[in-house]
Amino acid sequence: MREHVTKWSEQTLQDACTENNDALFRSLDPQCPLVWEGKRQVKLGNFKIDYLARNRDGGLTIVEFKICAKNDTLAQLLLYPRAITVGLKKQGCPDRLLPKTKIVLVSTFLDKGVVELARRIRPPVPIGFRLCVEKNGGPMLVDPSEDGHEYPGQFWDQATENPEKQRVAKSQIEWRNGALSVKGENF
Repeated sequence: MREHVTKWSEQTLQDACTENNDALFRSLDPQCPLVWEGKRQVKLGNFKIDYLARNRDGGLTIVEFKICAKNDTLAQLLLYPRAITVGLKKQGCPDRLLPKTKIVLVSTFLDKGVVELARRIRPPVPIGFRLCVEKNGGPMLVDPSEDGHEYPGQFWDQATENPEKQRVAKSQIEWRNGALSVKGENF
């Protein structure tokens, strides 16, 4: 199920979205389109931002590319805007001139839980999600949470689903007979 998408490396995905395809570049953030060709691999303290560009509102859009599911992705997305703010303030930038920042995660695989949590916690910086799917042999970016679209094997809930085996994932934490059970024992 995953092979057709993971044939792209992170570099290939970045190239497709930022250089080789103007439609993909514009679709990185449909709510606030990018207007300035950005910079790749921008170092910021101990962080390395995959892609940084100006958006239509005059602020910055951070684009993070992932070709596999990673558990620390949400933390990374939350830390980047803070790092920009802290870094610029330490260099003397006044609060009123700090750029407004947005984040877009472009990934070939997304956990529904990450998308849900990002919306539920209401981060101080907007986070957008774009799922890279294959269409006509090339990449296409879609909003994974749009109603009516399913992307099995690419957009799933790791808490309850197992896309590799196309079945419900086994859980050792259960609610049985009105009680919490861990590894088969009441907890």
